Amino acid sequence: MPTNTPIRAAKVWLARAALATSALVLPALITAPASAAAQLQPARSGRLAAAATAALTAAPAYADWPTFHGNANLTGVSKDPAISTLNAAQLGVRWMTHTFGPVLSSPVTEYSAARHETLDYIANENGDLEAIDTASGSIVWADSLGVPMHATPTVLGTHLWIGTAVSGRMLKVNANTGAVQCRVSLGTGVDFASPVIGTPPGGPTTLYVGVQDNGAVPGPMMAINDSACKVEWKRNPYPVFSGSWSPDAFGVNAHGVPLVIFGSGDPDCAIYALNARTGATLWRV
Repeated sequence: MPTNTPIRAAKVWLARAALATSALVLPALITAPASAAAQLQPARSGRLAAAATAALTAAPAYADWPTFHGNANLTGVSKDPAISTLNAAQLGVRWMTHTFGPVLSSPVTEYSAARHETLDYIANENGDLEAIDTASGSIVWADSLGVPMHATPTVLGTHLWIGTAVSGRMLKVNANTGAVQCRVSLGTGVDFASPVIGTPPGGPTTLYVGVQDNGAVPGPMMAINDSACKVEWKRNPYPVFSGSWSPDAFGVNAHGVPLVIFGSGDPDCAIYALNARTGATLWRV
């Protein structure tokens, strides 16, 4: 490695795969006629094949951490009982992978049924979006998008979304192959405002992302239809010139109203809740 290569502290995420054991009880064939054993063989093979297929397509327990802080509510708490304060001191580094650029965001993970492995998705300052096998640390695929990325990706099923910091785009990417499926223009860029995906009652599955201001143009909160790749609404709720640099949260309140909650930048410095279906401001603190 050249001596002038910038080195940033790497965030290493440990992924634990639960091993599922299945038992198959077969009739004893010692006293069975040869013809009976022959009849049982196809059924046994079919059951074994079905069990193997189920084992491959089932996600390991607690494998998924698909968005910033783990879920749309940003709780940031893992439910994995295998990791606790009792064994935290014994945890260590399983592998380390060179990402070829500083990583300023958080990794996210999702089990790929198509690839039969859990993938870790990261974006870096050099404009690389990478999928890494959490079992081995090997890079499965990489996209060179050419612009810095500071926001954490968010994954939904077989695709993910990532925002760019300077070109002002949200990109929808195939999570198994890295193929770009669509691009949505934001105006200005996304800087640390990690997007979130939610499905408001009665509405479509939607990506919510806060856009930064650039000194000349304010940064709106935007709602993008996940399947159609089109903007549902965008709002600038700020009483002064501002934008958003914070991760976004999604939830439904006690009255059944879907909310997207986020913070604004300087000089507004406030917390907002917008109606996730319409973009109407519900409160500001």
